[in-house]
Amino acid sequence: MPPPLAPTAEAPRDPAVDPRGLCDGRAENARIQTTGPRGETLTGVCRRGANGWLQFSAEPRR
Repeated sequence: MPPPLAPTAEAPRDPAVDPRGLCDGRAENARIQTTGPRGETLTGVCRRGANGWLQFSAEPRR
């Protein structure tokens, strides 16, 4: 039997958020803060896309 894996320093991450549903039920230009796929904080707003649906638009990092 193989030895057990050593514990790592990283905390378990939450599952990545699907950006397609972030603006469901929100107002246009609503500000949203969420966790990205690599654990980073994403901030953005809901903007109306060319198809008329609200879409999450991430703000550029500074």
